[in-house]
Amino acid sequence: DAALLCFPEGSVRASIASSIILFNVGLAYHLKGIKQEALGGTKLLKAESFYDKSFRLLVDTGISFCRSTGNSTVDLLLMALLNNSAHISFTRGEYNESKKCIDELISLSSFVTSIAHRDSGAGMYLDYHRSNMLLNGFILCLPILASAA
Repeated sequence: DAALLCFPEGSVRASIASSIILFNVGLAYHLKGIKQEALGGTKLLKAESFYDKSFRLLVDTGISFCRSTGNSTVDLLLMALLNNSAHISFTRGEYNESKKCIDELISLSSFVTSIAHRDSGAGMYLDYHRSNMLLNGFILCLPILASAA
């Protein structure tokens, strides 16, 4: 993948590629968990586990989730990990954890802009997905209203 070429050969590039694979496996469980409501709890737990492994692998390579990496693939992966983790936490009723993920997503997204990326096509793609993830985050932060009795 050309997006990974800006990283040095060897373990960092391999770790990023492995992190992407773990994210995709987590995403498959996440989607199954949403579609199969009866089994959703266990599928969402597996998704959360894969997202956590993906995230830890990135952090172990020295990549910070507090600022843009300058690589659109990695920046998008970091934002997607935070976004999807927030969704799972919210679905499981862990609202404080969901809000924590959203706060981290908002913080990261303030550094991830199309200007930070040399390729205008990648920047536009990144801006599109960043906007959608932020919208999702704001929706998850809306207060839950109890129905009137």
